Amino acid sequence: QRTTRRGIPACSKMMLEREQETQAEVRWEDQQRINRFSRLVTKVGLLKEEIAEKESQLRAAEDTEEEFLMSDEETIMFQMGEALLHLAKDHAEEMVEEQKTLLRRELDEMNQRKADIDHEMTELKAQLYAKFHDTINLEEEEEEELDIQALLKEIEDIDARK
Repeated sequence: QRTTRRGIPACSKMMLEREQETQAEVRWEDQQRINRFSRLVTKVGLLKEEIAEKESQLRAAEDTEEEFLMSDEETIMFQMGEALLHLAKDHAEEMVEEQKTLLRRELDEMNQRKADIDHEMTELKAQLYAKFHDTINLEEEEEEELDIQALLKEIEDIDARK
């Protein structure tokens, strides 16, 4: 077995060098990048929730518009906040169309913000992985929904066997 001048086996020296490579010093700038990445993960998570809510509101407005099309009534009961209003069908359709336009604009802005955040996160991730290699984990954890879905499938399988 080959040894180095200090009597350390050669393969152990290579392992020590690799270990030293991956144990990079965390500087103030690195910590700031890690903190920024963490804040962006939180921000994009909240943004995803807001986008889902706006998409739900848009679907509801589209459903309302379809209901108006199928209705033969000249006046329609239209809910605004807590109040129910009797509106002319044409006026109610205009209001729903304006609402849809506003929601689409807001969704476009939110999706653009999310894309900007995703881009910044990708850059930070590249910088941090370049320095820390596999000693840092910046990947999102899988959501628990998968586990819930698996449990529901198991329950269905058990019920099917009964």
